[in-house]
Amino acid sequence: MTDSEQKSDSYRTLYNQVRPHSALSWSKPYGYARKHSASGHLKPQLQADFSGNEWY
Repeated sequence: MTDSEQKSDSYRTLYNQVRPHSALSWSKPYGYARKHSASGHLKPQLQADFSGNEWY
């Protein structure tokens, strides 16, 4: 892995998993997931529906 790839991965991890997110009431994603998975209140993920798409 090159230096730039390593730095990009580190930043992506920080940005997506460590820093607080406004959509999560300014919680960190890891803490939010841990809190809500233990209580069973995780929101279901949206699933794309391609059933009517003739190209899929």
